[in-house]
Amino acid sequence: MKFEKNTYYLVSEKGFQKINATEAEKYLEKKIGNLNESFKHAELGDLERNTFYPRGRCMLELLKKYFEKLFKDTILLETFSLKEFSPQIFLKERKESTPISAFEPEVGEGKLEIHPIIYVQLKDLPKVKEFILNTIRKMKKVAEDFKIDLDCIIEINDKVYKEFKEKLSEIYKIWGPFIIRNQDHFSMHFYSMGYLFAEINVYEEKNLWISVLKYASLDDILKLIVAHSEKRAGEFRVYPTFPLWISPIQVTIFPRSEESYEKSRRISEILKKIKVRVSIDTSEGSIKRRIERIANLRIPYGVIVDKEEHKGITVIDLRKSSEVYLEKKRMELENFIKTISQELNGYPSLDF
Repeated sequence: MKFEKNTYYLVSEKGFQKINATEAEKYLEKKIGNLNESFKHAELGDLERNTFYPRGRCMLELLKKYFEKLFKDTILLETFSLKEFSPQIFLKERKESTPISAFEPEVGEGKLEIHPIIYVQLKDLPKVKEFILNTIRKMKKVAEDFKIDLDCIIEINDKVYKEFKEKLSEIYKIWGPFIIRNQDHFSMHFYSMGYLFAEINVYEEKNLWISVLKYASLDDILKLIVAHSEKRAGEFRVYPTFPLWISPIQVTIFPRSEESYEKSRRISEILKKIKVRVSIDTSEGSIKRRIERIANLRIPYGVIVDKEEHKGITVIDLRKSSEVYLEKKRMELENFIKTISQELNGYPSLDF
């Protein structure tokens, strides 16, 4: 098939299909939904740093740590030696190089926006191919970690297309269906809810290939996480919750009575030692009513604690619970610690 200028192609299980701009737009709407308005109206509520600073700041710090690790992993790929692949991020606007990770401040709408951004030098197109494939793998994991939907559009010129043609099926195996377009430049765009989540621009300069990967601002990423939690809640008829690793409060403990408060406090201290962010709810009302209150804070786990003589705890997974059904399980505290530790393994944490 001839690779025509300014033309869209859909790469899917059916192969390489030519489509027009309207078909491309309809495909994207069908796949992830045209939810731009949902994103625009996503409210951070008490996550806003100027109204409830600690919770919003907690999530922003976790996002920074997440991208720092992601960038380090991107730089230190096993397939590249230091001679072939620069271990630094280059800011094109400045002469000096920066540390492994960089958060470029941009002022917009009267506030400071922080964008995770990385500049990488590559020797030749084969190295660009390897870098792009690894970046796509990591972007797939980013979508899973943030619990958001992403769709991919690749824009490449004829020169790059000849190099990448045999890699399209490999990209499909990693990502799934995506759209490709013949343009004069080389870039990749990842959209979520009709909003640009990340973009990669690749260009040639002085016999080197420069790859620039830029994400949306951290504030907007938080809004996308909020919007997708609402979307997921509507689709599966469950409480809206944050991904466990980024939730400001990961576990809320419910003492069933005053007699079980001391036991709850001890459990809280044990969880804090393994860097689980935990709170104890001592508000009045039934357990169900108290759980509904914390559900508004998008907390993933609730733990009900009985009196000392009752062994074990009742764990409620709010990610699978709703107003009419609670996903709960009786287990030993040690088993819950093992479960939550496995879920948090590899993700950033905060020191308090």
